[in-house]
Amino acid sequence: MRRISAEEAARQGELRVPLEPRPARLRVEGDPATRVYLDGRLVGTAGESQRAPFLVAVPAGGESPYEAPARILLDLAGAPARTLDVKLRAGGEVTVAATQAQESP
Repeated sequence: MRRISAEEAARQGELRVPLEPRPARLRVEGDPATRVYLDGRLVGTAGESQRAPFLVAVPAGGESPYEAPARILLDLAGAPARTLDVKLRAGGEVTVAATQAQESP
């Protein structure tokens, strides 16, 4: 990284720098043992996301490089799996509710 002064920047007139989108943040509320999959890839557990949200690169192929659809699968033993379609935005946060385990009578 190169630092330049305001005077140097003014002399150059136009600065071209590549911009990279910030990651989206994903948090899953619910049973900490729930496994979280994003577009078919295991990213961790709900408990891990509750301590610190998952940082997720915005998937390519959306209408813009800063926003794209994604599919989340929540899997917890003893509960039906849940699939959600969400829109991830660069720098944004998505919070979803996890499935709850079914209690035996």
